[in-house]
Amino acid sequence: MLGGRHFGSSTVNNDDDNDDDDTDIRLINEAKSILLDPIKKQQWLDSFSSTSTITSAKEPTKTGPHIFRNISLDEFTPHYTCQNNHNQDEDEVEDEDDQQPEHFTYPCRCSSEFKITLEQLEDNVEVVGCEGCGEWIRVGYEVVEEDDQHQAQDQN
Repeated sequence: MLGGRHFGSSTVNNDDDNDDDDTDIRLINEAKSILLDPIKKQQWLDSFSSTSTITSAKEPTKTGPHIFRNISLDEFTPHYTCQNNHNQDEDEVEDEDDQQPEHFTYPCRCSSEFKITLEQLEDNVEVVGCEGCGEWIRVGYEVVEEDDQHQAQDQN
């Protein structure tokens, strides 16, 4: 090691500093392990998103991620499931317009992207992390219940 603690008896060996260094290294290794394992990463993300929905955007949190920006879902790019039917008639094309997106993405400054799925939207998740770095954003949207949509259509 290159640290000063191994260069002879004149070096002061402070156990508190060593404990802090060991803790920092352990935390870094744990974070790396979580970010590299997709299952652990999703569990970690889910733990933040469940607490973030309770907290308002103006209220700073002592736990959870630092929110980089608030971005409207309207600014996200929708991504639809791919249907490989080459013989579509006009009815099928119209149905495709009514199809809900599978997920939405928004570009991050690290060249990766923020991604929120339709399932996350239905679960009222509003804080998502970038898939390439540690940035977090709050996604602004309103949940529209299907019953409300049908009632509005019936009234028209």
